[in-house]
Amino acid sequence: MSLASRSKSLCLTFDVEEFDLPADVGVNLSRTLRRDIAREGGERLLELIPLLGPFTCFVTGTFARRHPGLVGRLAAAGCEIACHGLDHGDRYGSFSSSELMRRLSRARELLQENSGQEVTGHRGPRFSPAPEQVLLEAGFSYDSSIHPTWVPGRYNHLLRPLNPQRSRAGLWQVPVTVLPVTRLPLSWIWFRNYPEALLRLTTRSLARRSALICVYFHSWELCDLNSKAGGLPWPVRRNTGPALTRRLEGWAAALEDRGFASRCNLDSFISSQG
Repeated sequence: MSLASRSKSLCLTFDVEEFDLPADVGVNLSRTLRRDIAREGGERLLELIPLLGPFTCFVTGTFARRHPGLVGRLAAAGCEIACHGLDHGDRYGSFSSSELMRRLSRARELLQENSGQEVTGHRGPRFSPAPEQVLLEAGFSYDSSIHPTWVPGRYNHLLRPLNPQRSRAGLWQVPVTVLPVTRLPLSWIWFRNYPEALLRLTTRSLARRSALICVYFHSWELCDLNSKAGGLPWPVRRNTGPALTRRLEGWAAALEDRGFASRCNLDSFISSQG
């Protein structure tokens, strides 16, 4: 089943997780600093909600264990809490179906306990795919683990659908939005490093072609990584902190001018599809 409604909606999603990126790029930061940045990112997200919310927050079980009060505050402020796996280091392909079910069920349980919400959404860590039947049996009704582009060394989803679809078994697949035609990424590090002129151009193109724009960021990008983690590569640090907030505000305003009057979380969008 394809997208039922042509109303135009913008959904900003944030992966709320352990700050383990430094190890991915060969930078050694202390565990204390990494935990502080992860926590501060969640706090900064709370400050962003009145400006651009509501959001869908894909939260790991590990983050929820470490910061249960923060997860509760995000939920109380109007965010949808969804599942980002039990631990951000999880690689689903290394687990048996039964072990993956156990880990996803535990993550969902932690998130529900700390948010007071029914958790219906899932996104795999680093877009790790999970079998549809496992997700359904674990209690999820939608999955946003497809980034329909090519990220060398990570995944190649160039042949995957661009629009939300519901499977025969009933699971909604909600891919992350990419640029029209080229399928170049639009979210996190790309959004922060594209020239402003390119963002303006793509805004016009997306507004013509898309009924839903779903982009993703990480809560720790809302910290100024130039001052807190200056050893990271410059593209990773560029336009983090207040600079990202300003860029997001301008982009969202430009989309609203082109008919994207609705800001929503993914659960409410899917509910509107019937």
